Amino acid sequence: LGPLGSMGGTVGATTRLTRAKIPGTPESRIQQFTESALSNVGLDTLQAMREASPTGGALGQVPIQQQQRLEQVLGSLRLDQNPEDLEANLKRVMNIYTDIVYGSPLERRKAVSAGLMTPQENAEIEGMYYELPFDARGRRATGQSGEAPEGVDPRVWEVLTPEERALWN
Repeated sequence: LGPLGSMGGTVGATTRLTRAKIPGTPESRIQQFTESALSNVGLDTLQAMREASPTGGALGQVPIQQQQRLEQVLGSLRLDQNPEDLEANLKRVMNIYTDIVYGSPLERRKAVSAGLMTPQENAEIEGMYYELPFDARGRRATGQSGEAPEGVDPRVWEVLTPEERALWN
């Protein structure tokens, strides 16, 4: 985002909303991404994305919880919010898409155990995650509670649901 677009407050928000109407600007691309993503949230589309993936097809149906989670996060891509929050939410959306297309970290771990995916494929997918400045519940990360267990990539841990974390051994 440009210097005015990266400002907080009313001036920055108004600038971002105005620039969203100008083709080719980062704000316009974010707006298009949001609209495209919302239109692709249908279960059939998400399932097709998984089936087209070299590793995702064997991981089963797209759970309704993943669809709902993605819809909720996509609603937070408004251009009138704080630029840091917007960037973090864009990264979160990409992490959720990674889970949907390739399976959650827990699903992939099970796929590796079952021989449906190699550890190298799983590691490559884990490298696609963005580090987020907040935890799975949307709280700013403090580094004190909810830390990843020893030997678990924190980027993977932060995208696990509480249920998935409870199953982690």
